Amino acid sequence: MRVMDHEFYTDNDERVRRWEALRLMATDGSLLNLHHTKELNECYGGTSNQHGNRTVQARCSVLYDVPNNMVVDAVLAPFRQGERTLALSHLLHCAQGDLVIYDRGYPGFPLMQALQQRGVGFVMLCKHSFNKNVPAFTRSAEISSTLRMAPGHNTPII
Repeated sequence: MRVMDHEFYTDNDERVRRWEALRLMATDGSLLNLHHTKELNECYGGTSNQHGNRTVQARCSVLYDVPNNMVVDAVLAPFRQGERTLALSHLLHCAQGDLVIYDRGYPGFPLMQALQQRGVGFVMLCKHSFNKNVPAFTRSAEISSTLRMAPGHNTPII
């Protein structure tokens, strides 16, 4: 399922709000508990707890235009698809001149590479364990830093 509205940007130039001349976007995902039916379980999958109770779940992901309070793209997908995979699908709706914000579940070189290839700016919160640069930065007195990082030899490249 996809939801998008490009007419807003092409037909309302004077009303489109931007941040520092950029379209400020945010991406986030969540799990949705669905009604337990055979059809939904086959389509979306789900999880079982330690007692064997099955929960049918779907994963959703949204690309949101923050200043304009508007969903640009939304995806409802099987549980087994990860947030990063769904975030990659949102890139079809991003362009050079966009800035996308991600929470700490998103950092990974394939997504970063795809964003850079499209010329899309991004900010990602990183877990302390993301790489050795993160703890070094948090120990420093710096309030900002730019790092050039390269993927390890086992990292898949798009």
